[in-house]
Parts: sequence; structure tokens; C-alpha cells
Amino acid sequence: MIESSHPARRVGVHLYANLHFHLALWRELGAMRPSTWSWIPITDVQQFEALITRRAFDGLVVAADDPHQWQSVTSFPGPVISVSDHFAERIRIRPDDQHAGCRAAEHLLAMGYTSFGFAGAAMTPWSSRRQDGFVSTLTAAGVQPAQLHVVDGDLDAWILGLPAGCGVFATNDHLAIGLLHRAWASGRSVPGQLGIVGVDNLEPICTQTDPPLSSLALPVGAMARAIIGSFSELFAGREVSHDQRIRFEPVCARGSSAGTAAHPIASAHAWMSSHLDQSIAVDQLAAMVDLPRRSFDQQFRRRYGCSPYRELTRLRLAAARRLLDDHERSIDSIAAACGFGSASRLIAAWRRAFGTTPGKERR
Repeated sequence: MIESSHPARRVGVHLYANLHFHLALWRELGAMRPSTWSWIPITDVQQFEALITRRAFDGLVVAADDPHQWQSVTSFPGPVISVSDHFAERIRIRPDDQHAGCRAAEHLLAMGYTSFGFAGAAMTPWSSRRQDGFVSTLTAAGVQPAQLHVVDGDLDAWILGLPAGCGVFATNDHLAIGLLHRAWASGRSVPGQLGIVGVDNLEPICTQTDPPLSSLALPVGAMARAIIGSFSELFAGREVSHDQRIRFEPVCARGSSAGTAAHPIASAHAWMSSHLDQSIAVDQLAAMVDLPRRSFDQQFRRRYGCSPYRELTRLRLAAARRLLDDHERSIDSIAAACGFGSASRLIAAWRRAFGTTPGKERR
């Protein structure tokens, strides 16, 4: 809570409790609230109408998805801040969705991807803005529109048609995780053949996917500061910008967008991915790209978010999981094909990772 000499203020806040974005914004608003202010939760239209009649608020924060149900907002005499696309006649403070697309494109370009895809939600303005930012940044970098693959329909067919070395920007983490699953099911390696970046940075989900998902965090902290700062100005009778778009921080990079084989660490990763049946030592990988072991380990961790040994185990388990679908293959042959050496080692690694055995999972 921020200590403040402001007079007491009561601000009504309508946010959706089932949305990650709104819950995160609530937390930030609570942490930054001036000590003399109160946030009053608004849960439904009827409650809002009753509180309006009693003049219970000095200001409002509104995230209404159906503005026709919230007509009283337009007649509210005090300052109103909308955190959605609605109520353009009032103050709007929103994530800069176009900038999210720019950040994703910058990251994928820096990781060495040579073609690009966008997976978006149909008929949603925020998704369209993210696509616009993604495309405009790629165009400015000299990427031709023909290299862009846009989808809002059959993701299974679309992901199979993506060229190797394609960096994909998914408009939210839910869609990005779906793409990771489809890539795995179709045998497309991530990040070897494809790179994937999402938006929301849903932790701990992003760190537990296979591989961990790179994502853009919604700028809720900066939004909360902008909301409080704007109310302070408005309560003092001063004007503020009517349309404030809050920019994103750079991508929180994890394994899903670690890059193509053009980078030495990615080159070692690609070799490791294609030689899982062999005995692989970290010293061997470091020597392959002419790096000292310590430097290789540090760079690998920065790029993939884990140690080389842990990533090797992840790749081997992922390969074993795919082979497990072939019921003609024994556990021993799967273990040998994936570099575990014996069924007992595969079973031990599987139990540590998944809490069961490959045999039980196959059944």
C-alpha cells in the first residue's frame, strides 16, 4: 500500500474474477492503493445500480464486456477508467496489443527464425491488433508477407504445413499451449523446427509445459500505476490522456522459442535432439560448439531455462512417449532407441517425471 496525503476516496472496481488478467490487475491495485483510498468490488449490474443511486463512489474502474448492460456508467458524474475497448468517451487504460506483436516479432527474429506464423482468435479486436504489430515489425525487418502464415481455423493442418525454422506468435498462452501439444503429436520439434511465443505468461503453467513456454507478461503493474496516477490527477481537477496504451516488457524467454540451429547453443541442441539413441555428455556438446563447459552450461540455461542434462532427459522422455503409442514396441526397445540404455532406467526416469510407469501409461 502506498502512503498518501490524498483525501479519502472510494473507487468502485468491476473486474472479472475468472480472468487471469483481471485477477493480476486486482492484486497490483491492492498492493499500490494509496492508504486513504478504498477499492469497492462491483460484482454485478444490480449492485452497481444500487451503489450509484447512493453515490457510493468517487470514481470507477470498469471492464464491462457488454456495455449495454452498464448504461449507468455513461451518466456517472465522477471519473471513469475503462480497462477494455468499451466506453471510449471515458478514460481508457489498456495493454498496447500492437506492441505485444512487435515484442514477439523482435524476439523471434533475434532467435534466428526465418519464416513466421501467427495463430489468432477470430473476430477479436485485441487479437487483430497483436497480429498487426507482429506483421508490421516483420515487414519493417524485410520479411515478405508470403512468409507469414495466419490461422484462425484448423490448427492441426496448419501446423503440419509450417516450414522448418518457423517462429509462431500465438495470441495467448491457451492457444500457444495447444500449439505445443499439436506440434508434439505431429512430430514437429519445438524449438528445433518451430518456435512458439504466447501472451499472458501464466505461471507456473508456462514453466511446466514441454518445453517451457516463452510468453509476454501482461503489463498489469504499469496499468495499476497508470490507473492510480490518472485518478490522482482527475480527483485534483486536472486532465489526463483519454486513451493510454501500456507497453509490454520483452518476452520472458524459455525453451519453446530457443532458436534455430544458426545459434551455436541451438546447434548443439539440434544435434542432441537427433542423436538421442547415443551416449551424450555435456562436455561433448560444449566441445562441439567450441565453448568451455562452464560457459556452455550458462548459455544453455539462459536459452532453454534448464541444464543441458535436464533438457536431454526431457527430449528422451518426449521421444519415448511418442514411441509408446506403437504397441508393437517393447519397453526395452523404446529405452534403447531413446538413449536410456535399459528399461529400468527409462522406468525410473519416467516415474520421477510423471509419477507413474510407461507400462501403466500405455494401458
